[in-house]
Amino acid sequence: MGMTPHYSLDVLQCEQCAALGYLLPTLTVMKTQLREMVQRVTPLTLCQALVKAIMSAIDVFEDPKAKLAAAVHPKFKLDWVDDVTERAQLVELLKHCVRQQAGNHQAETQVEHVQPPTATTNDFFARLTAKRQTNMSSSMDVANEVVT
Repeated sequence: MGMTPHYSLDVLQCEQCAALGYLLPTLTVMKTQLREMVQRVTPLTLCQALVKAIMSAIDVFEDPKAKLAAAVHPKFKLDWVDDVTERAQLVELLKHCVRQQAGNHQAETQVEHVQPPTATTNDFFARLTAKRQTNMSSSMDVANEVVT
């Protein structure tokens, strides 16, 4: 059974997923699901304008911190970014931030251990995982790109 767009609220509100890195991948999956709802053989009749407004609002979300958080999250990396230009810009932003932090010689912070997500959360992000497996040979790992 497929997940529905309203499940994204459950993902963002769960304790295991309460991190900024989950926001943009969740919105990306939600937008894809909403787009599929609009393009169905039997399209929406009552809520189509609302769905299109939500999709437009997702498009204008441009927070660099949220993008970086998702890009360095081991579950998502760059799998949620479809546009090649946006992906390259994000890699460059990540490189810049890493160089800036390395130049500042800031002390390391302790990372709190996070419980692994539940099975239903994994199902919600199955689209992104499948995308990574399909594009494994052609995609670059951000960490390797920053190191070189």
